[in-house]
Amino acid sequence: MLPKTGWFSALICIDATNAHLLKPACQQSMAPQARIHFLGCNIGEGPQGEAFLRVAGPHMLGLGGGRMMAATSLTFSAPGYFGQRVPFWGSMRVADVSPGGATVTYTI
Repeated sequence: MLPKTGWFSALICIDATNAHLLKPACQQSMAPQARIHFLGCNIGEGPQGEAFLRVAGPHMLGLGGGRMMAATSLTFSAPGYFGQRVPFWGSMRVADVSPGGATVTYTI
């Protein structure tokens, strides 16, 4: 999911309105009880972030279940040095998806 601003956003943005497009590929490639960690900034933030996880969860993990996690704030990234870090003021929004697609979201 990318911000819905900027000249490129309409071309490559995945959000709650089009996450269903991921279903065919994910059903073929996701292992049962897969874990998906969205490492970009603010993906789980606010109502939009929760809506994204609630919609994307069943489409991406509905066949075998699993867990999705996304940061609710800015993150720090330094590939090759210390990876991705959520700052102390941030949290993670979690979506637990059961086989069949039932989804529960919460924040940790």
